Amino acid sequence: MKAFKRIFALVISLAIITSCAFSSVVFAADGMTDVAEDHIYYKAIYDLVGKGIITGYTDGTFKPEGNITRAEFCAIIARADAPNGHVFTSTKSSFSDVASQAEWAIGYIEYAASRNIVNGFEDGTFRPNENVTYAQAVKMIVCALNYGAVAEKTEVWYQGYLNLAMQLNLTKNAVGAPDAPAVRGLVAQLTYNMNNTPSAVQTGVDNEGNPIFSVGNSSYENEVNGTETIEGQVIAVSDEALERGDTDLNRYQAEIKHGSKTTIFTVSGSSYSIDDIKEYLGYYVQISYSENNSGEYVIERIKKDSSNHEYTINDNEIVSVSSSSIEYYDDDAKNGTSEYKFDDIKVLRNGGTIDPDAIEEELSITNGNIVFLDYDDDGDMDVAFVNSYTTMWVGKNQPNTKKTEYTITDKLTETSKTFKYNVAVKNASNNSFTEGDIANITKDSVISIAVAADDEDDIEIIVSKNTVSSVEVKGVDETYNEIKLGEKVYTASGYYFDNIDNTKYPQSLKYGDKCTAYLDFMGKIVAVNKAQSTNQYGYVIEVGTTGGMKGTCVVTLYNGSSIVNYDIVEKGFKINGKSANPEDLIDEIEAAAERANANKSGHTNNERAALVKYELNNGMIKAIYLDDGTNDIDTVKLSVAYDGTNSFKYSSNKFTAQNKDEFRVSSNTKVFFVPENRADDNKYTRASFVANDLYIIDAYDVEDGVAKAVVVYGKEAKIAARTSKTVLVKAIENVIEDGKTVEQLVYEDFTTVSSDQEKTINTKEEDTLSSVGVGKGDVIKILENDGVIEKAMIIFDASELDLNKDNDVLDPNGAKYDEDKGWIKHVTGTQYYYATYGEVVFKPDLDNGVNNIEIVCGDSEEIHNFTVSDKIVVAKYNKKASDNEFFEIAYFDSLVAKKDAEGDNPAVEGNKILIISHEINSVIQGIIIYE
Repeated sequence: MKAFKRIFALVISLAIITSCAFSSVVFAADGMTDVAEDHIYYKAIYDLVGKGIITGYTDGTFKPEGNITRAEFCAIIARADAPNGHVFTSTKSSFSDVASQAEWAIGYIEYAASRNIVNGFEDGTFRPNENVTYAQAVKMIVCALNYGAVAEKTEVWYQGYLNLAMQLNLTKNAVGAPDAPAVRGLVAQLTYNMNNTPSAVQTGVDNEGNPIFSVGNSSYENEVNGTETIEGQVIAVSDEALERGDTDLNRYQAEIKHGSKTTIFTVSGSSYSIDDIKEYLGYYVQISYSENNSGEYVIERIKKDSSNHEYTINDNEIVSVSSSSIEYYDDDAKNGTSEYKFDDIKVLRNGGTIDPDAIEEELSITNGNIVFLDYDDDGDMDVAFVNSYTTMWVGKNQPNTKKTEYTITDKLTETSKTFKYNVAVKNASNNSFTEGDIANITKDSVISIAVAADDEDDIEIIVSKNTVSSVEVKGVDETYNEIKLGEKVYTASGYYFDNIDNTKYPQSLKYGDKCTAYLDFMGKIVAVNKAQSTNQYGYVIEVGTTGGMKGTCVVTLYNGSSIVNYDIVEKGFKINGKSANPEDLIDEIEAAAERANANKSGHTNNERAALVKYELNNGMIKAIYLDDGTNDIDTVKLSVAYDGTNSFKYSSNKFTAQNKDEFRVSSNTKVFFVPENRADDNKYTRASFVANDLYIIDAYDVEDGVAKAVVVYGKEAKIAARTSKTVLVKAIENVIEDGKTVEQLVYEDFTTVSSDQEKTINTKEEDTLSSVGVGKGDVIKILENDGVIEKAMIIFDASELDLNKDNDVLDPNGAKYDEDKGWIKHVTGTQYYYATYGEVVFKPDLDNGVNNIEIVCGDSEEIHNFTVSDKIVVAKYNKKASDNEFFEIAYFDSLVAKKDAEGDNPAVEGNKILIISHEINSVIQGIIIYE
């Protein structure tokens, strides 16, 4: 995998800072947080830490002003002096106190003693835990460079060593008081100077046989390791390069540009891998190298030069991009923005070289970050490393049948991407990465997909399962750039912004929300799952400032099983996530009740009754969420409402209206059956739905078609055909039944013809008929229960007829008269009827056994035909007739026979006639003619 070694090297530092806006970074020495670039010893510490000669502390600091012991400094000198790969194996010390006081340092001290760098004290001790003084440190370095024998013998033992050190420039930037402790930063500078100073080389002897020394030709470090050093920019490594095209390098080679020359180096046989060297592509480096038997230059040591300056911009900080600059938000700038300029910049996206003509496009990222490199410290950016990702919040992950490809579906966008089974996968956790497998990507994982600019098949997927679970939102800035979850501030990803208005999984947040946040590998918020479990649904019956209708409580509500009373917390109360006073709830509940009561005639007798969600704290209500008319995702959302005409039919957990599926209920749906009188506590009972019955109902918070809560106001007054019969009303009278006044219906059951055509039946309640407007001549449906009328519903209202109007039939149920067709067709559930003015003609086809009714409709002369059976009942109503002559009723065949005996044209003559036919399941049950 060629493109991604650098990405992961950058990620560890970037993940720490992506939640904070910044314009540039002053890097500490190889991660030492207390050694900034402008520190006097920065370059020395940076160099030695990179080579492993000196180390910092586990807390990420170096403590440059801290003291250092003689044993610790001896270890530094030994590591700097010994050739690469040397192992300090000595376990027995030649000094009497080292084993007991600093056993860990025996190997280093013995090595230094063997090289005459140290010799201890006259009493045979080394005193390993004493602080090394400046004079002692200088003496050790002079001896390490083989100048110990050359140093002048002076009265003060150390003066000769200090004089020689000054001549050799060893004390450059490293001057101290001889007897004072040499602090850690000063020691680092002395060691750095040693590494870059030629050592003494014996060139002969004098007349007295004493050795003669001269200064060597190369640095001490190179002499020790048999290497040479150059500085330059890494312009190509294996198959990656700053310029597009074939690198002409093999898999073990790197190319360095130094001055006007380029040199090819190899990592074969060195302590580095080619992936290690790829981390330096584009950087100005120092390389120490040796020459092998084949004449190849082998990299022995590589480090970034201190002239490299890196600056990072996150996607949400970019303001604009041109071919020569990028503008970014900068809080420290006077006008709020700054820019980085570039001329001949080289750009790598996910390790791949971009098309030079696509700089603006490649730098205009929406998800990721850009690291700019100024390697010559001239203020002009030289290289840009673009880390750009496509993000997905995983909904499902499915291999194909042969397990050669995986298809991953995004949970929010519901789009899918297909990847090869062996695509490179990294698992990200706590700023570290491990090898992964696409088959182990799970639902709700966040994946960041990186594609190299020069190879569409060069793909890597970074998997993050990092979450912030069940946390309260403590702040959201107006741009959503920063979201405070608990006590920590997070940055939102570009993916989050793109999907913030998702309706299936609401993403917008506000203060007080509770959620689980899903983070990408850089710690940015990708998606949230807003918590609902802490909120309980309830139906508020009453609310008051000094006590509800129970006297002492502020809120009285039905929780689905019983009536409960709650006080409101004195401080911190919220309505729909916003701070409020308890008395504010009165207006909010009344407004919610007004919205809920709309279109619900007969069910609106309490102005402070509405569905809410509520949160408790120590038995008191601390938050209320209700429908505020906005349908915001953070309120109680009224998703499906009864509109005053179309009730909802129940069947198999599904509710339909006008044959259209509206919503479903599940075992988790909170159901509130509420009485017509909200103050009637005894009527709040748990109930269940009856198949095929019609309900007046509101559904709240519907997700994926399932309502989280429903409020049932009652069953629809309309009566289903399967449980009722249709009759013609002759009269309504008040009678006394069991000591109370009820209504008695006098009716004609026109679906059959009998000698006892007129019938009576009493009602259950006094106003069962009159309350729905039943009158003489109406066609109604009645529902009987235990020999009395339980409910009644008007099919056709005779009082609405105006026989002096042509072609203007008024329908009490809301249907409109069609002048072109000359009729009304009205459908409600399974109830059908047709009505029209016109001339009714009976046309029996006696030979073929077919009976027809032909209606010639008024002035339009539109003709409608019905086919009926012989035994269909035809009833005639004369509005002006007395009650005793109210009806003429007969079976169709006898009526036709009667008319046929009178002439060849059996017809009801006249053009002021209304006919109504009532259907059930498309079968005509009866015909009524109004004269």
